[in-house]
Amino acid sequence: MLPSAERLRTLFRRPSQNLTTLSWEMVEGRLGFAFPSDFKEIASTFGSGVFHHYVFMLAPAQNESSFSSYVMESEDTLEVGRLRETLPHALFPVSGGLIPWAYAGDACTVFWRTDRGGPDDWTIVACDEQFLRWEEFEGTASDYLAELFSGSLRSELFEFEPEDPLTFYAQPGKVTEAWSNRPETAGPEGNRE
Repeated sequence: MLPSAERLRTLFRRPSQNLTTLSWEMVEGRLGFAFPSDFKEIASTFGSGVFHHYVFMLAPAQNESSFSSYVMESEDTLEVGRLRETLPHALFPVSGGLIPWAYAGDACTVFWRTDRGGPDDWTIVACDEQFLRWEEFEGTASDYLAELFSGSLRSELFEFEPEDPLTFYAQPGKVTEAWSNRPETAGPEGNRE
């Protein structure tokens, strides 16, 4: 496992496991792009779910339901972005365009900017729900999440204060429901794994 993915797994006390039932090659072929190897590791280890009530991530290779949810959420996000008259970045499928991979808080989308090298070289870019304010992060998806949840990453797009113990709410095929029922709107138990 890559060091940053291992750090994230350790922060969230996740066992080393593989939750994928679809092949990454098939998923990438159907979507028309390859995923960063780091993302494949964390998606395979965690599956679809919500990191500590705050970051919603879909693992498209987990199962057909997660794949369909990933496609639906990504298309919806990109469609909203296309409604903006001007954007500082192109959107997928334009060459070098942004590909969404996570959602933070109530109003932030996290993308890969695919304009350099291969997938392992992509930059992380986050924006607010209006696609007006943007931030960049040099590192992998697991670097981004590990720094956010360890308190090292500060953002002007969202407020987050890490707390122990960190939890991951796994909802294979039901992540959208889990996201809608996170503790702010669900009861104190939320949708705990």
